[in-house]
Amino acid sequence: MAARLVCAADFRQGCADSFSEPVGVAMARAKTADLFEQTEQGELFNAPAAPVYRPNLEKVRARLEKLLAEARAAERMPWEASQLSLYRVIFPQMTLWLPEDEALQYRLAFDAEMDRLAPSG
Repeated sequence: MAARLVCAADFRQGCADSFSEPVGVAMARAKTADLFEQTEQGELFNAPAAPVYRPNLEKVRARLEKLLAEARAAERMPWEASQLSLYRVIFPQMTLWLPEDEALQYRLAFDAEMDRLAPSG
């Protein structure tokens, strides 16, 4: 058993002599990637930005006008609760694509119709 320990110690010493650093440190560095190394993935960050989505404003206005026309033509709420909940969320969001003053007018008109159609009592 003692002979094995001596042999192992001699081997370790022989390996340590061949490296300028201890064996464990050299092995750790060999396995660690250089984070600042220029690689193919570095090219990904220089790629042009993805195109920005811009909706057709005429289609946005047409959809807003359609919803307002439905509400204006109704004597009572024309939509079920699930549809009403959806329209209360997406109508104001759709107006965000429009110029600020125009968007405000659409939101005010929608709110006025929702107040008119709300069940009283």
